[in-house]
Amino acid sequence: LAIARLIGAERRQLFLSQIVLGLMISVTGALIGIPLGMSLAWGLIIWFSDFLPAGIHPSWLAIGLSLTGAIGAGILGSMLPAFLASRVSPMTALVTESRPPRFRGVAKCAMIGLGMICIQILLMLIPDTQIRFWMYSTIGMPMLVGGFFLMMPMLCWTLVPVLGPLGERLLSIPAGLLKGAIKTAPYRIGLTAGAMMVGMAILTSTWSHGLSILDSIVERVRFADGFIFKTTGLTDDELARLSGLDGVVAASPVGYLPLRLGEDAQLGVSTFAPKNVICVGFEPESFLELNRIDWIQGTPEEAIPRLQDGDAVLVAEQFLTARNLGVGDRMNLGPEGRETSFEIVGVVGAAGLDVATQIFGIRSLYMEHAVSCVFMDYEAVGRHFNTQEAYILQLVLDENFDEDREAELAEQVATLAPGAAFNSGRAIKRIVMQVGTTVLGVSSTVALGSLLLACFAVGNIVAAGISAKRYEYGVLRAMGGSRWLVARTIFGEVIVMGVLASVAGIVLGIYLAEIGMSMHRDLAGDELMFVLPVPAMALGTIVVIVLALLSSTPPVVSLLKRSTRELISAGR
Repeated sequence: LAIARLIGAERRQLFLSQIVLGLMISVTGALIGIPLGMSLAWGLIIWFSDFLPAGIHPSWLAIGLSLTGAIGAGILGSMLPAFLASRVSPMTALVTESRPPRFRGVAKCAMIGLGMICIQILLMLIPDTQIRFWMYSTIGMPMLVGGFFLMMPMLCWTLVPVLGPLGERLLSIPAGLLKGAIKTAPYRIGLTAGAMMVGMAILTSTWSHGLSILDSIVERVRFADGFIFKTTGLTDDELARLSGLDGVVAASPVGYLPLRLGEDAQLGVSTFAPKNVICVGFEPESFLELNRIDWIQGTPEEAIPRLQDGDAVLVAEQFLTARNLGVGDRMNLGPEGRETSFEIVGVVGAAGLDVATQIFGIRSLYMEHAVSCVFMDYEAVGRHFNTQEAYILQLVLDENFDEDREAELAEQVATLAPGAAFNSGRAIKRIVMQVGTTVLGVSSTVALGSLLLACFAVGNIVAAGISAKRYEYGVLRAMGGSRWLVARTIFGEVIVMGVLASVAGIVLGIYLAEIGMSMHRDLAGDELMFVLPVPAMALGTIVVIVLALLSSTPPVVSLLKRSTRELISAGR
């Protein structure tokens, strides 16, 4: 660039040349990345075909956004080096290849990053949950990730006194050599670690949030002993025969009906959330006697008479948590324009029954997803909504009922009520765990793919660093340093990158998981307990470091093949 200035190039031309270079790199990356991403998605669908039967459906909007984002990132990323290149005088550029970094510049970068994080924190203080969700999704999350990225040079600068000497001891590097190499490149090492940080954050947050949900189901959700479900409804004769099966202590029929919720009671993000709720029709006394229901507000003694009056309902705890609807409040249910107002006489924890309906696919039966449950007297359902069909029969089974007897009962159910299906509470819990583990596996694959792509960048950065420091490595070799000392020094820098990426990624991932649980509570009404995914964090750290070392190996091997004279002759 300095020579270009000397022969007449203008500052504007230097600036635009770097912008065009960034544009070309970003377009090339997008043209390669989009087909590669589609291929990876196709591979995931094939691998998890049992859980993703619908196949692949490309989103052209998402593809367009990714293309726009890649081009925008290339242009924005090239602006700072383009601006700096256009400001430097030709003589200054010819005298020195680089300047040592100053703490002032690192601090400025960190302050900008901290300011971006503060913007995200302020957006989370918006009282309206719907506005808060959209502001966080569109502005807050990019600000948060960008802020962490810009703070990485400061993290590198801060941890150099610890990581430098530690790496020198572990890799048998002379004191000060690795520490000095890291301290002279906080931007290169820190920002490269920031690229790997994103994958680590995805891995940590998805495992933390996923384990929290699974823990909530396994530890807190209580299922009935067994469920019998029939898509076309159970007749009175079938109910009688099934209730009299050997080993069935008691049974309670349950009807299901999707009902439209009033706007004030709807859960989730208004744009995407279903407008319906599953209305559970039941016989209050037998149902409450047989089911394991936690009463959060209200009591059975007060609720049963009001339910039998036909103008009252019980609601699931999500409505209390997300919409602050409790005993004494009213809720509108029914088709738009013909809603009926019901008084809430109890708030109950019925997640086990709710999960069971999803396992049986009763929600897909209605071709429209519905969230959570409200509970209404059987007679009231028939009176208000003209239906009293029982789709599920809940069972209380003998205490000595084992898995073999459950299999026999399933065969008897299929014989006595053709088309009916039986599942035990134990089986449902196993299915939930299997599905949850698979979902975590899919998300982990995505996170590891992100790490792998970031590590390709590590290889390029290491190669560029080696090219810029060939003379220094030649001097080190001339002073008696072995080839392997040079290799250990470079690998030490790469390991520090991996450690920085893991530390920042874990912190960011935990914070994202906390935000996710907060959104889950405010939008869906589910209280989740935070789970620290230690095994995933440890495995992710190992994977980050190993992938970074593997990606940096080719340029290091190329360096080791060069002679000392060849390295020194490259000059400064």
